[in-house]
Amino acid sequence: MMINDASHRLEDFRFITGQGKYLDDLPFENTNSVSFLRAPLGHARIDSVETEAARQAPGVRCVVTGRDIERYGLPDLKAGIVIEGQRDATRSIIARDRVRYVGEIVAMVVADNADQARNAVELITASYSELPVIVDPSAASEGAGPQLHDTVPDNIAYDWQTGDAEAVDAAFAKADRVVSLTVENNRVIVNPMEPRGVAASY
Repeated sequence: MMINDASHRLEDFRFITGQGKYLDDLPFENTNSVSFLRAPLGHARIDSVETEAARQAPGVRCVVTGRDIERYGLPDLKAGIVIEGQRDATRSIIARDRVRYVGEIVAMVVADNADQARNAVELITASYSELPVIVDPSAASEGAGPQLHDTVPDNIAYDWQTGDAEAVDAAFAKADRVVSLTVENNRVIVNPMEPRGVAASY
């Protein structure tokens, strides 16, 4: 069977031949670049973050840590989508005392260009004390692992349901057979190479 598609994608050739452009490829004057130091551990206490060498590196405009964020008075991040029954688990824009996942931001460098920012990040020294980790979500919600947020008991961010619970219970009570099973689902959130962003020139 042939499908006659009247619309044709125009962008594929440049993508598969390496000629596509991302925000970082667009030429703008008077811009700076940022690079991040990210946590190598899934759960750890941050003992220290030494940034002086990075601050003195060529082209560096500023170096920011979680403690700086605190001094600036910037608010913590909240969940982007709020659901009924959700527990409040805020986190700092840059980790302050503890990291809770591999790749969490520990420090940020702003420099004149991307190479200078990356080079300066490599001069930052962070020391950590490892804390217990657990990778099984079911076990983590049953008290078997560490609690990541003080405001979220048993690591359950929210317990949400919809529909008529009484009607469902009554239907199951009258059923000839009831089958129970545990289903492990893959992660269903996309991870684009470049998130939604915008570049503007005044």
